[in-house]
Amino acid sequence: MAGTRNNIKQSNDIVERGIEMSNLLFDRIEPHLEKNKFICGDEFSVADITGHSIFINFERLKFEVPSKFKNVIKWKSRLYEKDCFKNE
Repeated sequence: MAGTRNNIKQSNDIVERGIEMSNLLFDRIEPHLEKNKFICGDEFSVADITGHSIFINFERLKFEVPSKFKNVIKWKSRLYEKDCFKNE
């Protein structure tokens, strides 16, 4: 990422685009997660591992999942309860 270990200036446009793209993803999966515990249904899968990486990046960048995405937030909580993610 630009600006993490160098003098490259971060671009607000790129940050805003990342937030918009994340919100677009959350808009798409929010209704699905209303009926399913995980991305591929009731079973944890590699799709959820990929999703977890989004939340890790959010934490690093000090972003929060907007509160309107209640099912996404519940999914995030379920992921963080998994043993494979507890030491992160």
